[in-house]
Amino acid sequence: MSPRSFLMKLVGALALLLFGISGYLTFYLSQRLESLAIGGVRNKATHVTHMIALGAAVGLEYGDKVHVRDFVATVASDPDLLFVRVLDANGDVFVSRGEVVDGVAGILRPSDNGISTEVVKSALYVGAPIVSQGGDRIGRAQMGFSLARIDAELVRGRRVIVVVFLATLIVCAVAVVLALWFEKARARAFSELERHNRDMRLVMDNVDQGLLTLLPDGTMAPERSAVVDAFFGPAPPGTAFVELLARVDADVAGVFDILWQQLYDDLLPVDIALGELPKQLSTDRNTLTLEYKPIVVDGELSRILVVITDITSIIDGQRAEASQRDLLSALDKYAADERGFLEFFSEAELLVGLVSTGIDPAEVDRRRIHTLKGNCSFFGISTVADCCHHIEDEIARAGGTVTKALRELLASTWDDFASKIGGLVAGGSMSVVVDVSDHMELLQAIEAGRPYEELSAMARTWIQEPLERTLGRVGEQATALGRRLGLGDIRVDIAVGDIRLHPKRWASFWSAFGHAIRNCLDHGLEPPVERARAGKPSPGRLLLEGLIDGEHLVIRLSDDGRGIDWAAIADRAQASGLPAETRQDLIAALFTDGLTTRATVSAISGRGVGMGALKQACTDLDGTIEIHSEHRRGTTFEFRFPHREAGQDWNRNRLRRAA
Repeated sequence: MSPRSFLMKLVGALALLLFGISGYLTFYLSQRLESLAIGGVRNKATHVTHMIALGAAVGLEYGDKVHVRDFVATVASDPDLLFVRVLDANGDVFVSRGEVVDGVAGILRPSDNGISTEVVKSALYVGAPIVSQGGDRIGRAQMGFSLARIDAELVRGRRVIVVVFLATLIVCAVAVVLALWFEKARARAFSELERHNRDMRLVMDNVDQGLLTLLPDGTMAPERSAVVDAFFGPAPPGTAFVELLARVDADVAGVFDILWQQLYDDLLPVDIALGELPKQLSTDRNTLTLEYKPIVVDGELSRILVVITDITSIIDGQRAEASQRDLLSALDKYAADERGFLEFFSEAELLVGLVSTGIDPAEVDRRRIHTLKGNCSFFGISTVADCCHHIEDEIARAGGTVTKALRELLASTWDDFASKIGGLVAGGSMSVVVDVSDHMELLQAIEAGRPYEELSAMARTWIQEPLERTLGRVGEQATALGRRLGLGDIRVDIAVGDIRLHPKRWASFWSAFGHAIRNCLDHGLEPPVERARAGKPSPGRLLLEGLIDGEHLVIRLSDDGRGIDWAAIADRAQASGLPAETRQDLIAALFTDGLTTRATVSAISGRGVGMGALKQACTDLDGTIEIHSEHRRGTTFEFRFPHREAGQDWNRNRLRRAA
């Protein structure tokens, strides 16, 4: 049975019931009113007639008409009285008062049963025997009473009853009409609602976004767009949203569950609490973003609208664009510095390979990932640099663990880039760059008849890279990074002797040397406004030096920035349980993994692993690091390497003196 038919039957039944009750009450009250009215008159008439019969008995017995006439006069004032008469034993009129209606004698015939009453038309007739003192019937008293007044009262009463009955009928009719109107209005509204719901269902089933609302207990309202089921699979009514999230990403579901409970604890403003909820997750096929909008009713948070957007195509497009930019950047770098790019590529591939194996401790791999990120950033390989940054975030969430999935992600991202420039790298060669002066110097040595060993040693130096060129590449890296950090076009000065180093032997050191550059820029050099307030020239300055000091090769990096905040280093060292009593303790802490003075992590710094990677690269060459820093004057990193490691690579001057 439809709601409409049920309502109409209910209204109809109530109307019939009310009509029946009112009809019955109308009939009953009418009859009851008449009965009560006539009964009242009958009682009065019977009582008065009986009194006349008693009072007239003596006068009739002794033939005293005056006595009887006087007694009859006592009741003549009754407004309803029509007539009174007293008959003797023979039926003759003894005393009469009022107009006797014709035919009354036949109506009020003598009766052995005592008083008799009859209602004829609009009159009530009463007869009563008159009995002597001896008990003999000696006559009869007859009286007539008008019922006109009673009839008028009955008419007025019946009119009231009829009016009430008609009012009841009108109420029933109005109720039925209102019910019909309400039902039609309801039907129209229901039809409109159904149409609206169909339209909404049609829209929700054809939009690309997932739309659903969450109740305060975290369950989903029944209405949701069809694409939600396409993203997560079907779910029965009352399913908790966290269960859907758990189907594709248990970690995201766990975070959502915790933060959702806090949302209704009123610990944070709604906007802030919603901002903490997970914003993105990935399924096997899609990358989805989650947007949360509060629905407030009467000032209270009622529901949460969740908008789920598939950004897979956007991500793919961004990746394609980033990959294209990476390729163009690689081509630019290769064209500008073929040897430098090939060294970078070789070192990066080595780092990726080492991380992929997972055979070294996690802290070593974290250093390698951080180093790879910095080097890829300099060469414009954003896809790999962003991947490294993402992996570092995941490592931090996992408490320092480098999972197999993260290693595979790094390897696949690098392989994707490497496959695009494979032909370029394969076609490249570690070409020998010879200056005209070097070429002329060798010719002069040959013409002078110098020994073969000296000529061979001189020629072998050509396969090494001039330190000046390496430091020039580092300077370019620093200049580009300075612009990214808002430091302006920093000044980079290079002071270096005629020193050459073997590219492969020193590749790891130069790869990690970028961490020192980033440290100077992100921690040391001030922005132009701050330098102006401090009375310093703007922009900031870096000095890169390479020199021979006895049997040592010395490489220095200096800046004229803030200087190292040793107090902050001491606080962080003590918080980490590290010694912090002497300057050497603080220098050691500076190179400890996980220690950083940055409050937040950025794509440049804040991980606390870069300096550890630099120290390890220096140690691998048996080098040492010295740090000199003055407050507001700047910092100098000095790297010293022994002769046995550098060998003949750097001392061209010896060959020249021998020549």
